[in-house]
Amino acid sequence: DVPFFKELGAVADEQIVGLLDDEIAEPIVKAEEQVITPVIDIDEDIAMLFSDDDFEDDDSKGFDEEEVWEVNGEWLMVPVTPLSMPVVPPQSVYEVGGPSTADAVEGQSFPLPASVLYVPSSVIEDLCTRLGNLKYGNGQLVKKVQVMVSQMVQTEDELEHIGAHAAVQQRDLQIQQLHTMVSKMSSRDSTLMQCILGMDMRLSDLERRPPGPQ
Repeated sequence: DVPFFKELGAVADEQIVGLLDDEIAEPIVKAEEQVITPVIDIDEDIAMLFSDDDFEDDDSKGFDEEEVWEVNGEWLMVPVTPLSMPVVPPQSVYEVGGPSTADAVEGQSFPLPASVLYVPSSVIEDLCTRLGNLKYGNGQLVKKVQVMVSQMVQTEDELEHIGAHAAVQQRDLQIQQLHTMVSKMSSRDSTLMQCILGMDMRLSDLERRPPGPQ
């Protein structure tokens, strides 16, 4: 969401600004230490040169305490050139997730966030819509597959019924053909029996006739 990215950017800005403050403040503190240390050393050297024992010598007569402090003041007023340090201009715009341009600072480290891809809300909404359409299309496809499977099962049942009916018809036809053959055989048997009977009668007549020419 956009508020989340804004909050993330604010946290990154605070971390980067803190790093820049540390980078600027540390050289300033070091420069002050380098300036103050020579002044303290000079003050100690002056104190050693103009010690109380020196003022007690006869050769040191004529120097009062005010003149000594004036000399010390002149030594203290010697200009000391501080070390030059680079001026780091503060950045006005920070890119969240971009590479850090600040040098490494010793001490506690604040890891910068990794690369972040800014995605507009319109793109996210479009992707959600497409995902919803894909889910709906997948559901419709599953329903079509289920209907096709049901139709295939029904077709198989019909084919089995047709096959059984065809088998019955084939069986009835074969039985009818057998009956026809039996009828024909019976008819032939009767005809043959009649022929046999006729031949028997003819033989009987021939046997009853007397021998000799007729």
